[in-house]
Amino acid sequence: MRISALTLIIPTAFLAWIFGLTVIIASEPNYPQSGLLVETDWLAQHLNDPNVRIVDVRSSEQYRSRHIPNAVSGPLTEIVIRPDPSKFITNELPSREKMESWLGSLGIGNSTRVVLYDEGRSTSATRVFWTLEYYGHSGKVSILNGGLNKWQGENRQIVGNMPRVHPATYKAVNDSSKLATKE
Repeated sequence: MRISALTLIIPTAFLAWIFGLTVIIASEPNYPQSGLLVETDWLAQHLNDPNVRIVDVRSSEQYRSRHIPNAVSGPLTEIVIRPDPSKFITNELPSREKMESWLGSLGIGNSTRVVLYDEGRSTSATRVFWTLEYYGHSGKVSILNGGLNKWQGENRQIVGNMPRVHPATYKAVNDSSKLATKE
């Protein structure tokens, strides 16, 4: 199923705004949506947790040069469909089958907790977050607060080796309530 670019502009812009706001208020001790973001301390404690999959959504080249230990490479470009690259915004959702295949190849099953990160200043992680929410991973996906820049700024370990990934089975379920349409 192809979703038009207009359909994606509103939710993507909204998520970018929400996560920008979330970064500002997440340091508040009573932040009500704390599950949307994970802190670097939390991630450091869960690097080897078999129920947590860390996904680097930057380009494959950036991932190969440096990434958080045990992170897998899941670049945004793998799941964004651009039927007309000459247009500024033409991103469409991938098919359900594409998402099932992609998530499974990253070792993500339906019960896996997913932590996404980018550099910490782009909207790539938020776009993947929303896509996972749309395909039924709601409540089990978070973004690393501050991204790789914050991780590195705290002098945490960075690696270049790639972890062994055991494929998983993922069954996607479309949640149309996550879409905003022109209708």
